[in-house]
Amino acid sequence: MKEESAFPCYYDGPFQVGMTKREYFAGLAMQALITAHGSPSRQHDIYADEITIAATAYADELLKKLADSEE
Repeated sequence: MKEESAFPCYYDGPFQVGMTKREYFAGLAMQALITAHGSPSRQHDIYADEITIAATAYADELLKKLADSEE
């Protein structure tokens, strides 16, 4: 799975600007998880490390499904 830019910017520069699709999708998933379970604290069953692991897993699965649908 190649790292594609979430918001591509085409120019003749030495580096890539912005975030990858994986980072963008993980951020969206993290936002939904925090909304559903509350902010990470002692009061909640799901903590920050669990949220980041889950958010990244959701992002990876979405990218895999999108790549499969393009073939």
